[in-house]
Parts: sequence; structure tokens; C-alpha cells
Amino acid sequence: MIKELSLTNFKNFEQTTLKLGQMTLLLGSNASGKSNLREAFRFLHGIGRGYALADIIGTKYGEGGDLQWRGIRGGFAELSYQKNKIVILDVCLRPSFANSDLIYHIEIEAGFPAVGRARVVRESLYDGKEMYFDSHPRQSPPEQDNSQNILVKIKRGGDLKKGHIERFSSAQPVLSQIESALKKKKRTDASGEQVGMATKWLLESFASMRFLDLSPDAMRLPSFPGQVVLGDRGENLSTVLQAICEDPSKKRALTEWLRELTPMDASDFEFPIYADGKTLISLIEKNGQKISANSASDGTLRFLTMMAALLESVAEFDLTKPEKRVEAIFAARMPRFLFGGGRISRYRGHFGFKTAYSGGFDLFRGDFSRQ
Repeated sequence: MIKELSLTNFKNFEQTTLKLGQMTLLLGSNASGKSNLREAFRFLHGIGRGYALADIIGTKYGEGGDLQWRGIRGGFAELSYQKNKIVILDVCLRPSFANSDLIYHIEIEAGFPAVGRARVVRESLYDGKEMYFDSHPRQSPPEQDNSQNILVKIKRGGDLKKGHIERFSSAQPVLSQIESALKKKKRTDASGEQVGMATKWLLESFASMRFLDLSPDAMRLPSFPGQVVLGDRGENLSTVLQAICEDPSKKRALTEWLRELTPMDASDFEFPIYADGKTLISLIEKNGQKISANSASDGTLRFLTMMAALLESVAEFDLTKPEKRVEAIFAARMPRFLFGGGRISRYRGHFGFKTAYSGGFDLFRGDFSRQ
């Protein structure tokens, strides 16, 4: 899981470090930097998807002109703090297979239109003090000889006991190019497999991030049973909840939370199948009244979507425990989030809630029952 994210010269942050708990709330007034922190996680997500820097920062279209990726807000011209050339992201993670933290570091030269494209100028991955790869290691660093490529030292092993140095394109993060280099050199030795496992895990971790920018219209769309991936705008809400309700404990938790945190006296859910094979959730109150997603309030739908995102990925603990409901109450009673324009980000058991209010910038994380 991500433990810490540090930014240098990224957007409006000259230097900042964000420490993450299993649930993180970002509260702040307008223009305090909440969206830019979200953009930093989107940048990592773009790395996880294997995109080049031009695609991550700009926009990526697929075949037929379909939009595949909306770039970082402001593009190249507004990527860095006060037009500094170098933007740095440092990520500290704790994987299940490692005895210490993974430390990922990437430095990008921000390519403004006047001076050319963006490029990677430094990148590394360490397991504690053990190097997996590094373009600028302390001992015997490779001599960088041109701006189009970056030379990287990879953990030695196998037939490359004296060292393994590879040349990569500087237009794309090295992290997403390492696998092909290992295959090219047939690195099946223990060290090569360690590097391959760590880089693959990190890419998958970044790729697994989710960014929910909820739209009531999208949440009200019927969907086909079996579509169990919640869309970023709340698409497939009905069938995601249908799948969740197949687990009695999760269904019970969802019903209890709905009664406790909204004015509704819900006792059950119904998923009628329409003529086209799609379904749309209806909430059933104790008096028998049925309220479909079409009639439910926007706030209720946002709450259901938040719970769907939470219940999708927290099977490892009992959601009916009182302390978990305390945490949910703390999050759910942020009125701007539930009934306004709040956003959720999710990453492998982490939840980030971003919302505006009239005070300054605060960070809440971890066990909210202590607040």
C-alpha cells in the first residue's frame, strides 16, 4: 500500500509530503491544492497504464479518435511550480512480498512548448537500501550521453554479475520499460526475477487506482447483470450493488448504513430486469414503498456509490463492526461530499475523499474513531 507521496515543483506544490492511512480525507477551501494532489495520483496511474509522458501530461486517443485518457489539467505549460524545469515525485510503498518499503523516484524535465517535450531525467526503484534499478546510483553511475535516452543500472545477477546497464527512451517512464529489457537479456536469475516482480507489482498498483467523479445521470443508468466494475462517474452502480448484495453480511451492512446515514428507512433492495436485459436498483422501505434510482435523491445515490466503492474492496474485515460504522459516519457526514461535488479516489484498500469547505487545509487519515 502507498504510505507516503512527496511532490517537488508539481503544480502548485513547491514541496510537500502526504502521509496516507487506509482512509484519507482531504479538506480544504477552493484552490488549496486538493485537485492537484489528485492529479499527482493520476500521473502515477498513467505510468501504471504504460503511457508515455506526452500521453500522461497531454491527452491520449485510441483508434477511431476515442478518448482513452484525459491528460493532467493544464498540460505541459502548467505541470510545474512557477515554471521550474524539474518535477519530482517520490512514492513510498509497502508490498506484501518485501521486508522493507519500496521507494520509487522519478524526475521529469517539464517540456514547455517553447523548449520541447517532457523527458525522464532520473528514475530509480529501491527496496530499502537495495537497488532494483537506478539511472544515477551513487556507485559507478552510467554516463548519460544524450537527451533522447536514459541509461539505467539494473540489479546485477545471472550472466551479468559485473553489472547490467540498459538504454531506455527518456520519453517514457523506465518503470514501464523494464520488463522488456529483462526479457531481452533473459534475466531468469533470482535478482532478475526480483526486479521483474517488484516492477510488475508497482505498475499494477498504480494501474489499480480509481478516480470517482460522480455524476447522478451516470448513476441512474441501467446496466447488465455481471457488469461489476464501478465506472469513474458511477456507471454500473445497480449491478455492482446487485453483486454486493449476494453476500448477506455486506448486504446487511449496506442496509444498516443506509438507514443510519440517510433519512431513508430502507429494509431491502430490488433489482428488476427490464425487457432489454438491464436492471436498475430500487430501494424498498419498511412500509413497502419502492424508490427506484430514477426517483432517489442525488445525495442518496452518491452515498450508495461511496458504499459500493468501499464494499468492493474491504472483504478482509467485518464491516458490521461498530468502529467501522463510526469511520463511515465521519466520512459520510461531510455534507459537501455527499450532497455536493465531492470526489473519491481508491487504491488497493486506500480511500481518499476530497471536498471543499470554508476552513483551511487539513488532512485526516487512519482510524477516524479516534477523532
